Formats: sequence, structure tokens, C-alpha cells
Amino acid sequence: MVVTDESLELLSQSFANFKSLVMITCEGFTTDGLAAIATNCRVLRELDLHENVVDDSRLAGVIGLVVSQRTTHLLFP
Repeated sequence: MVVTDESLELLSQSFANFKSLVMITCEGFTTDGLAAIATNCRVLRELDLHENVVDDSRLAGVIGLVVSQRTTHLLFP
């Protein structure tokens, strides 16, 4: 499934109170989209990025941002 940064930004602005995001076998997004989720979704507790293709090398920094803010379950196999 193709998920764009714009769609992640829209999701984060429209549903800022969701607690879990599971993305399995997705592509087309970068750490900019994940940063929007980390910034806008203040009650996010679980981020599951399973078998995804992230088009960016800054993923570790964004994951650090999510974990340091509040996420209790981070799944990134």
C-alpha cells in the first residue's frame, strides 16, 4: 500500500487522539510523515512499522522522538 507524507500529515491532524498506528507493508512515506505523527498525535502509545519501505535515512531520529515523547510499544522489525 502506498502511504504518502501528506496522508500521514492529514491523518495526524484529523485524528490527533488515536493511540495506535499500525502500518504493514507500506511504502511511499518518509520520516517527514512519521514526524507529523510524532508531533501531532500526543496520545500515541503504539507505533508498528512492519515490513515497510521508508524513503529516508533519518528514521532513527524520528523513532527516538516518538519513544522519548510517550510511546510505550514501538515495533519496527
